[in-house]
Amino acid sequence: MRRTEKNSYEIIQKEYVGLTNDGRKVIYHALCRTFDLDIFTTLEHNRLVNKAHVLAIMDSIMDNGVLRPLVVFRFEYQLFLGDGQHLKEALKRLLGTDGKLPVNFYVIDVKDKIEMVKIMSDINYAQKRFSLDDSLRAWAEYSEEVRLILKYKKLYKMK
Repeated sequence: MRRTEKNSYEIIQKEYVGLTNDGRKVIYHALCRTFDLDIFTTLEHNRLVNKAHVLAIMDSIMDNGVLRPLVVFRFEYQLFLGDGQHLKEALKRLLGTDGKLPVNFYVIDVKDKIEMVKIMSDINYAQKRFSLDDSLRAWAEYSEEVRLILKYKKLYKMK
């Protein structure tokens, strides 16, 4: 177990570097696990936590399990939450503070807080939510009702 100023975590998979087909370097960051969500410091420029989003994530976790790790920056021996503050809050509400269940997270070593903001921005700009149209197209293969919705949506030029 590794020690931070607050608590400990274990490394599940060490960081390694791979290559793309055209020879460019790709970093696979270390994957770690903790039983203590309080080891993460929230950055002052993180988005405000939206309670409705937290509740939606809690519902998703109950239906599907935890499907992704948190993203954490390591800077000056501290762990800063970079991506996943809503997931962290949902897990805290579901798991409580007794720490019986593990939480996975990626660790990205950074040289300063400016690099944190750059990476955090990249992560959030690169992600795209599943739109209503995306969802309808996905369900259309399995549902006649959804195919009808898409048919009428197109017929009446609905957005």
